[in-house]
Amino acid sequence: MCHMKEHAEMMRLHPYMKHTGSNRIDVLPGEHKELIWHFTNSGTINFACNYSGRFKMMRGKINVEAE
Repeated sequence: MCHMKEHAEMMRLHPYMKHTGSNRIDVLPGEHKELIWHFTNSGTINFACNYSGRFKMMRGKINVEAE
């Protein structure tokens, strides 16, 4: 979670910073998209939107359980 807060602050300071990678997507107002994550280990995964001003409202946890 600490890393996420640091990243959210960096996004606040640089709101137009481009991101790349397969673990994120951009969704514009009115759009619907799907992101599929595959987990190989159990545990709790924190996720959030790091665009400026959205971190507090758009975040959550995924609990991954072993099969």
